[in-house]
Amino acid sequence: MRTHSSLLPAALLGISIGIQAFAATETSLIEILKSKAPPAIVEPALLELKRIGTAACVPAVAPFLTQPSLSHTACEALEALPGTEATLALATALTAPEPAVQIGLLNTLANRRDPLGVPKII
Repeated sequence: MRTHSSLLPAALLGISIGIQAFAATETSLIEILKSKAPPAIVEPALLELKRIGTAACVPAVAPFLTQPSLSHTACEALEALPGTEATLALATALTAPEPAVQIGLLNTLANRRDPLGVPKII
């Protein structure tokens, strides 16, 4: 009969493998964004980064914040991402010339509720 303590190493190994799989997946998605793939490929990658992304994906997502066809999806990818990297990328992208893109960026900054983004909203 196995005890709970004998199952712990196996559980930790499973967690470790799961974390490695997410990291590998995030890296693959970042490579898709960097590859200049068409929007039909980029949009699903951005949506998946919304689910599993970390601060490491911000530089790859940032260029899409100012592209009218993908800005909304890029904002979604960064909205729930913890850390200041996403806030800074959103604030930097506010230079986008299209008013609709700027409104989406401002809404995303507001939804993040990050004090760092407040001066850009006001």
